[in-house]
Amino acid sequence: MTKRKLILLIVTGVLFVIALLQSILGNLSPVKTIKLDTEPDKITITSSSNSYELTKKNGTWYVGTDNFEAKKTEVNQMIKAVQEIKVLEKVGSASNEMLEERFDLLDAKAIVVTATKQDKELRTIKIGKSTSTGSQSYVTLDNKKEVYLISGNLSNIFNKTRDSLRSEYIYEVSSKDITSINVSKNANTWALERTNKPNQDSEWKGSGTAENLVLDNAKVDAWVNQIATLKVSKWLEDDVNVPSNKEVQVQFTINGQVTDIAIYKEGIGDNAKYICVCNRTPHKAELSKITATKFIKDVNELKKSE
Repeated sequence: MTKRKLILLIVTGVLFVIALLQSILGNLSPVKTIKLDTEPDKITITSSSNSYELTKKNGTWYVGTDNFEAKKTEVNQMIKAVQEIKVLEKVGSASNEMLEERFDLLDAKAIVVTATKQDKELRTIKIGKSTSTGSQSYVTLDNKKEVYLISGNLSNIFNKTRDSLRSEYIYEVSSKDITSINVSKNANTWALERTNKPNQDSEWKGSGTAENLVLDNAKVDAWVNQIATLKVSKWLEDDVNVPSNKEVQVQFTINGQVTDIAIYKEGIGDNAKYICVCNRTPHKAELSKITATKFIKDVNELKKSE
């Protein structure tokens, strides 16, 4: 082996060792996880264009001050983001205005998130810009000056309007828990009562105009499953007048508690609008035609085929 080849082999070996050590040391770079053991019962979100609260009452999260339930998925994302922060590195101090501007941590662009429990502050996060990959964020924590690079795109999680966080559902229940249903449409009134015991196949008995019908239990089950969820097309302002034409009123019972849904129709044909008033919310809502027609049911559609 020539001297030249020997030197090349030695240099290659040294470079390989250096690269290996850098890889090992890089993988050992610590990621500091800051956890909260306590789940907040209030989250306040403030930016130059938004300011609102998410509040937990009796196990349910509400957005704003007017009793709109919040979307569960989005709230759970926010809670997780507040409770667990993975710090990748410290990048500087927010006392440096140039650094604040560079990372969008000035008040004009930042989002401030404050989590509290029984009015006691648990954590404050000031969220700046995300990295070019969209997988990390620049933040300050608990009103301190240090700027950190953390894992996750917090801007995507918290940069939401109050209206966008309103739940699209008036209710979501299990159809198997519904024990009776009453339907009134014009002069036609009928009712269904579940007669089977728990863990048995469904059996339904009719009354009113459904009394003498031989019901198809599978058809009834399918319909009950449809009305066990009520999704709105959009929420309406509280001062919107309800049309005079009540299309249908449906009441169902779960554990003695009655849910009352009244659907009003305004207009005809493709221009018709369906307005819903329900005792599960203080707010009026507009329904799509598809959703409304699930409740506007002809009982004859539920009888066994001859």
